[in-house]
Amino acid sequence: MVKAGSKKKNEVFNIVEVCDVPKDQSDVPLLFMLPGVPDDHSAFCKLADEMKDTHRVVIACLPLYDQNAVKKGQEVYYSVEEVLFMLENTVFGVMEKYSVSKVSMVVHDMGCVFGYHFAFLHPSKVDSFISFDIGATVKCTKKDLEAERTKSAFDKSALYQFKSFKGGKGRLNMAKMMFYQWSFCLFYLLGTKVSYDISNLLLQNFVRVLNWTSFIQKREHKHTSGRSASDIRCFILYPYLAVWSKVFGKDKSLMRNYTYVSKHMDAAGSDGKRPETYSGNLPVFLPLSDEVKCLFMYGSEKTLTFHTESFLQELKSRPGCASMGVEGGHWFYWDKPDLVAKVVRDFLSGIVYNYADSPRLKPSRL
Repeated sequence: MVKAGSKKKNEVFNIVEVCDVPKDQSDVPLLFMLPGVPDDHSAFCKLADEMKDTHRVVIACLPLYDQNAVKKGQEVYYSVEEVLFMLENTVFGVMEKYSVSKVSMVVHDMGCVFGYHFAFLHPSKVDSFISFDIGATVKCTKKDLEAERTKSAFDKSALYQFKSFKGGKGRLNMAKMMFYQWSFCLFYLLGTKVSYDISNLLLQNFVRVLNWTSFIQKREHKHTSGRSASDIRCFILYPYLAVWSKVFGKDKSLMRNYTYVSKHMDAAGSDGKRPETYSGNLPVFLPLSDEVKCLFMYGSEKTLTFHTESFLQELKSRPGCASMGVEGGHWFYWDKPDLVAKVVRDFLSGIVYNYADSPRLKPSRL
């Protein structure tokens, strides 16, 4: 947990801004993009290029993922709460810079983990939320509007009803997910405790084997990420250790209790005061807010999935929301850049495609 006065309390993500909207045009919508493991800003360069004519695009990347900015001796571990707090600092900083009241978000992979929590905590600040390939795991429905106005601790269990999306991903799918993620945790620990060089070499070859064996996506999909295996470093794997540490931690309440409160929220911490940085914990589950328009897109030709059928059906049944499978792998937005750009642009414009329909069919409009 970040303490008051910590040097991390004002840290932000490294960002790249792209915008070709005429300078004299006011009210330019803000589109914030956050990729995941193992990508930096370049992962969204194609999509950003398609959106820059109508939006102010800001591409961020997780701490340490912009490897050109990593300094010798820099800290190589961030907790889940620290990353979310940095995300809040970054997004609200950009919003203040350009005097906008809402932001739309596009997130992928590990970026989804933090993006879902941001949208849940700040639904009034999120215009549209677009997630790639990682589905939410819990449906959140607000119960008590009056409780939110109290000055006591922000008890989300009193405010929201949390219900897991059922359907499961299958035992084999779960075993595969645990295998590669636990392996990533071991590579991180090997690098930080023993030798970065040895761990990097083993990790890079491990990733090549995953690609060659079609472990996550079919081998014929040439896009395996925005970063080649030879450029991947073990220290960027800290999010997996941060998440699994919660699962195996002694305090099992960390898996479910949602006590996170930050200075960016109109809420008090457990001591009844608004924190200078943040306090509390984030649960392992990924919340789907019932107050945010959500588009979920995923690679339909993957061999490992990160969503449930009930999550897809939930989005299909919600007005203004949608889910869509795209022919491709985990990085389907590299496989089908034109299609993905069209669907994203239309969704931001209020055009929603049914998840089972093709964009070539007549869509519905909000």
